[in-house]
Amino acid sequence: MKSVDLTARKLSLDQLTRIARRGAVLIRRGRGESLLMTRADDFETAVELLRRNHKFLAFLDRRLNDTRTTTLQEVEAHLGRKAPVTRSKTSRRRAAKPRFCKPDVEGRLRKHDGRAILLRRAGAFADDETLPEMLASIYAKRGRPEVAE
Repeated sequence: MKSVDLTARKLSLDQLTRIARRGAVLIRRGRGESLLMTRADDFETAVELLRRNHKFLAFLDRRLNDTRTTTLQEVEAHLGRKAPVTRSKTSRRRAAKPRFCKPDVEGRLRKHDGRAILLRRAGAFADDETLPEMLASIYAKRGRPEVAE
């Protein structure tokens, strides 16, 4: 992401637009005001907004720092059955006791209620201050309003 300080250098809208076509531009103005200029692409816009979402970044940090692992035997014990054994040429090169990321395994072993998952995920956005901006940019890109008129 390129950063442009408009207090030090004045740029026209055309100049800023040219820069933004190559990638997101963080525009800094006086009194600490910052603006982000980026293409109105759904995915790229979502990524830029998620980079500014402190709750999401904290979640990623927690996942990155969680180094707990579990063995296949522990997963089998939890399930109460043996995992199917498949042999391949690459299995000989793997460790005799493979280990898995414990939070991922725990997440997959939880009972999944589709309605509860949907409500939990929707609730994650309840306090997200970037959500209105993200939705506006997505619907602007689609060329239609969020709510049918």
